[in-house]
Amino acid sequence: MPAFLIPALGLTFVTYGGYMVGLNWLKEYIVTHFENMPSAVFRLVIMAGFGHALGIIFWAYVFNITMAGINKLSFMPSGGNGK
Repeated sequence: MPAFLIPALGLTFVTYGGYMVGLNWLKEYIVTHFENMPSAVFRLVIMAGFGHALGIIFWAYVFNITMAGINKLSFMPSGGNGK
């Protein structure tokens, strides 16, 4: 196993874990504030598609974090063919 693989894996897991803690905090914050909304405003916001938009935004962040982690673990130079 290459020597640089273990630190890269550790850094990736720590970074991913930190981002996921932040995203979970943000989700809980949003849910808490949605629960405090008047019901008429909440229904209007949901009918406008805000729930779907939040889902798309969160999945985009998770995808970005995952791709950043995979790029840290890549063994070939970007754009190269391994030479």
